[in-house]
Amino acid sequence: MIEIDYKLEIDEEDQVEVYSPKIPNTLPLLSEVKGPNSIGKSTLLHILALSFFGLKNKGIIKSLKNKMDNLVHAKNHKITFRVKITNPKNNTELLIKKDNPDTDEIERFEKINDKLNRLSFENFERKYVLIYDIPENPTERIEKLALDLGHLQLSIGNKIKLLNRLIRETLKDIRNSKDPNKINEYRKKITDLEKRIIELNDEKHSKTNFLEKIEKYFYCRFYQKNQAKIKQLESDLKEIKKIIRQDKKEKKENRTRNDKLLKETVAALESLKNTIIDTIYILKAILKEKEKGFIKIWETINLKETFLHDNDEDQIAEGIVHFRNILENKRDEENSNDNLEKAVLIKDLIQILNHYRESNANIPGINRTVPEFIDILENEYKNYENLTKRHEKIMEALSKLDELQELRSHFIKNCLPWLKKLQE
Repeated sequence: MIEIDYKLEIDEEDQVEVYSPKIPNTLPLLSEVKGPNSIGKSTLLHILALSFFGLKNKGIIKSLKNKMDNLVHAKNHKITFRVKITNPKNNTELLIKKDNPDTDEIERFEKINDKLNRLSFENFERKYVLIYDIPENPTERIEKLALDLGHLQLSIGNKIKLLNRLIRETLKDIRNSKDPNKINEYRKKITDLEKRIIELNDEKHSKTNFLEKIEKYFYCRFYQKNQAKIKQLESDLKEIKKIIRQDKKEKKENRTRNDKLLKETVAALESLKNTIIDTIYILKAILKEKEKGFIKIWETINLKETFLHDNDEDQIAEGIVHFRNILENKRDEENSNDNLEKAVLIKDLIQILNHYRESNANIPGINRTVPEFIDILENEYKNYENLTKRHEKIMEALSKLDELQELRSHFIKNCLPWLKKLQE
């Protein structure tokens, strides 16, 4: 079934003419369209060809392509159309539409078993054939058609002659095949060939039996010869498997041990690194600028390279000794300061009395309530706060150096031997 509808507007400058089909909108798949001029027969055919990529079809003559192109691209033409071709035998529909008169866009779809897909030129060429021709000069076309038919008739005549010849030769062969002498000759050949087949089968059977006996003989001979060797090889194989199992077991144990040591080494290096960073942070707060020289070395230190290189320069150990000497001197200076002892006492008193801050009881001897006395102590402590904080920082730094020394010793004893062995 062919369903087609279109609207063609032609601007004649003084007016716009609108054309639509004067032919039925629905036609059978095989149709003959008759009618006078100007009822739209050519326009109908042009739209059908245009719908199915007529402008790209190499088999359509140029004059028809120009007429199709003129429908879409002429400045005074505006056209919209819809075409639908349905084939119920294979449940296929071809849907084409041009809904916008101001563009040349034509949308094409193929619907098979209710599944709709866009139809490209390549898919159309692969699955369908568009044949569109309107004779420009019918008289010349008839003469050309007659000439083509003459050539075709000549070609068919030649083929018929060849077929006649083949038939005659075949009949001749059939007649010759009925010659009694030929039949007897072929029968004798068949009998001789059958006898020869029997002889060859007997010979094959005999040689097959002989071959089986030879195979058995050599099997037994080689078995006896190689039995001892097989036992030795089996023993060797058993030993090799044992060695392989032991090797796998050792490799697994080594891998487990190495994994454990690797984790311990990484953790130890991380602890060393973090402790150095914490120590540097504290040292920067309490050391004078001229005492901070070794800090720059620690800030750029590569722990792994430091431990792996066999040399006398242990920058961690040297730094610990260097900073410990400075810090111990500072600690001794602070300890000799009488104000430090006073500050510590005040701080301890504040911490103790804070447990009773809500109490309004008077403290004997000073005639002050607990909150009042805490306020007095806190005001007094402000005079010594920097001193105690500096002292606490010194003690914290010394503690960090002890921790660093312990981590370094642990790494050298437990991790470094394995790390050096791994490097080898």
